Amino acid sequence: MVRQSLQRAAVDRFGPETTDYGWLLAVLLGIRLSRTVVGGVVDKLDELPPRVLDPHLLGTVVYATAGTVVVVALAAVFLRLADPDVAIRPEDTVRLPLLTWGVLAVSAYVLFGTVDIEPFPASLVELFFGTVVPIGLLAVAYARLRGTEISLSIPGMEAGPIFGPAVVLAAIAGLVPPFAASLLSGGFPGPGGFYFGPPPLATILVTAVVTPILVGGAYGLLFNGAIQASLRERFGAVGAVAVVTALVATYRLTAVPFPFDGPLFVLTTFTAGAVLPVLAAFLAVEGIASVGPVSVEPEARELALALGLTAAVVLVVVGVFWALVLGALFGLDAISASLGILLSAPAYLAAAAIASVSYERVRSAWVPAVVFAVFLAALDVGPYLARAI
Repeated sequence: MVRQSLQRAAVDRFGPETTDYGWLLAVLLGIRLSRTVVGGVVDKLDELPPRVLDPHLLGTVVYATAGTVVVVALAAVFLRLADPDVAIRPEDTVRLPLLTWGVLAVSAYVLFGTVDIEPFPASLVELFFGTVVPIGLLAVAYARLRGTEISLSIPGMEAGPIFGPAVVLAAIAGLVPPFAASLLSGGFPGPGGFYFGPPPLATILVTAVVTPILVGGAYGLLFNGAIQASLRERFGAVGAVAVVTALVATYRLTAVPFPFDGPLFVLTTFTAGAVLPVLAAFLAVEGIASVGPVSVEPEARELALALGLTAAVVLVVVGVFWALVLGALFGLDAISASLGILLSAPAYLAAAAIASVSYERVRSAWVPAVVFAVFLAALDVGPYLARAI
């Protein structure tokens, strides 16, 4: 009842199309705000001396909480897959998390004394609680607000001809930027490479497995399972693909931490991470609409034309932002650095387009989640491979 009243009030006041873009802006602002707040809290905790806050106790709480979130989320997904109409008792929503947290807390505290693991992995904590968890919560909230059901059905064998090529293309797209950087720099793999011997096993697991799975799953759930499914009714299949492709690519290319304080930090961080992606999505949809009508079931040629226009819009928006805005702040150094960012833009555009198109064909959030995970894993492991080869 509250959801319908809120949605109706927004549409009556601003119109349906403005409301659609407004909710997208709110979602991206939520992501940026959560990353900023959690990042600040993590930095403060990481700076505390051991006598003030026991690292083992803090690590126990962090690992147990993160594990509980994962277990509860997986349990909810499996219950929904087994029976979409299953009713969960209110007491179970409290009992299962508490029991899981208790078991994991005892296990983590014992492991700290026997296994060499980092008590407080600041980067992983910031990633999980500042990005993955907020994105998952925003996906559920957005879907409920818009009255959209996130499709979590397991794709059948008929999805193989789409799923297989999508994963291969995503891996290729992720490997292109590090190998291109290695070739252009004379063999130097660029930031993130491990230059003095093989990387530790823990680094490989975090870089190639944990981080891509968490972020890829969150991206597939929000951008494809919630946003693309919701906007398909408004903009059609082609328009929804274009919106999500523009959102993801522009967000990844502009949502970076800026070394500013105060109002300038707020302006650059939230403008780049929220306003620019929505602007790129709006311009892409308007460009597609000006070319011709958008069908519900797009042909390959129509889809290719729409993605081409979307790519052009994203490159212009990202290029203007980095060259002009940061150029005005830092001079020619920022303009030259923006060229390097634009060189990686095709890879992000390709990954976002592959995820969006594969979701449109299969209609399951698992497919784009795997596509994003494979792309991010290839992107992170690429510098190691480029150095080894």
